[in-house]
Amino acid sequence: ADEHKNKDLFIIREKLNDLDQIAGRILDFGKSRESFRKNYKLQEILKDASLLMRLKLEQSQVSLTMNADEDRILVFVDKGQIQQALLNLILNALGAMPKGGELKIDIKTVDDQRVEIFVKDTGSGIPTEFHSRIFDSFLTARTDGTGLGLTISKRILRGHDGDLELVNSTDQGTEFKITLPISKS
Repeated sequence: ADEHKNKDLFIIREKLNDLDQIAGRILDFGKSRESFRKNYKLQEILKDASLLMRLKLEQSQVSLTMNADEDRILVFVDKGQIQQALLNLILNALGAMPKGGELKIDIKTVDDQRVEIFVKDTGSGIPTEFHSRIFDSFLTARTDGTGLGLTISKRILRGHDGDLELVNSTDQGTEFKITLPISKS
């Protein structure tokens, strides 16, 4: 019986690796989107993303507070990809707050070269055992999740010379930090 289990586990691992490679190729396809990059006001990207999620936020009884008053911060990005990364974070936050809660998005300028966007929820948090592997493909604690949202978001942001990091996660909520370079022009 153990021999069959080991063989099944080997096949499952092999197929997961195949899926991971397929997902990687799909994500790499998006890297050829350099021509879609333009200067955008960061505030505009954040406000558009919140408008896209407005109905879902209302249905989930989640209030969104956004500190995006900085209308002078420009980022040279593919707006659609950055919004996708934000939407993934927002959807994850909504999933962690089935009874409603608060979602907060704050912008902090690090210096004249980098900007940080903090996305913080009041949800149930990410299980501690997942913290070190949070950006691995196909890692999910949800039955309706694919385990690709955070992986895709991190790859998108790294493709823009930025990053996505887990700042903190407890049973009181989770906070992620997006870092992007500020455009010079």
